[in-house]
Amino acid sequence: MLKNSTEATEAAQDTFVKIYFHLRDYDPRKSFTSWAASIAINECRDRLRKRRRYSQTFRELTDRDVDLRQAQADDGYESKKRVELVENAIEKLPEKLKEVLVLKAYGEYSYEEIAEILRIKTGTVMSRLFRAREKLTEMLEKDNLR
Repeated sequence: MLKNSTEATEAAQDTFVKIYFHLRDYDPRKSFTSWAASIAINECRDRLRKRRRYSQTFRELTDRDVDLRQAQADDGYESKKRVELVENAIEKLPEKLKEVLVLKAYGEYSYEEIAEILRIKTGTVMSRLFRAREKLTEMLEKDNLR
């Protein structure tokens, strides 16, 4: 979500600190994993807001960029390129659609867990996921990647 491994590590550390200091606010009747994930999502959102606020205009070198450069010499260059194009398309999705898609595809959360993490209804998760997949398919077909 943050597209920078250093910032992601810092966000994870800050998330654990927040979890520790807010354990008294945790409701044991609910899933701890979902509660912790919602803190992590909010930490990432805050960091993205800060990044936009300060108008960061340069793109930081990420692990994916390094992997892609190394892959250019490999036989798997085309598949790496395709993965990068799909990831770039995901990044272009509106934030609300991207969050649901990332949590489902990469986090492998259930609809209910995503709803709890984002504090929205399960039906909203399902509709946002549908729209995200639909929009992603449109973008990929436009670029002849499907």
